[in-house]
Amino acid sequence: EDWEVGAAHVEMFGLLAGLMSSGGVVYFSTNFRRFKMDEMGVAEHGFTVREISKRTVAPEYRNRRIHRCWRMVMVGREGAVGALAERTERDVDPEPLEGA
Repeated sequence: EDWEVGAAHVEMFGLLAGLMSSGGVVYFSTNFRRFKMDEMGVAEHGFTVREISKRTVAPEYRNRRIHRCWRMVMVGREGAVGALAERTERDVDPEPLEGA
């Protein structure tokens, strides 16, 4: 059976979470160009997620999307889900002002 990163990464992080100490760091990278990180699924297992791809590809590469990379920190489910909710709220555009 083939392992597919897109379909199985949340399960993998769930298994990894049981081996991690609070504050432990995981770096996750993939070359699968259509990969979409399930941040909520990963947060449910206690990891905060921050994409660091731009810092991991040398500037001389013509295609900067040669891979994607994330830094993930084990903070526990409550902390990870809360951090994701805060970041999502900041990223949402405020409603336009009336008459603007």
